[in-house]
Amino acid sequence: MVQPRGFLCKECNIKVGHFEHVQRFSADFVARMTAYLRRHENQMGP
Repeated sequence: MVQPRGFLCKECNIKVGHFEHVQRFSADFVARMTAYLRRHENQMGP
């Protein structure tokens, strides 16, 4: 079962989805996304 990471705005949700499949984003975006995921890692499933 997929666990939600938290609420994202529509644009960020789309970017995260694309990143999971394409992985072609700027280093700045990847750094910001990584920071977001780390802030919410306790809410993620196994």
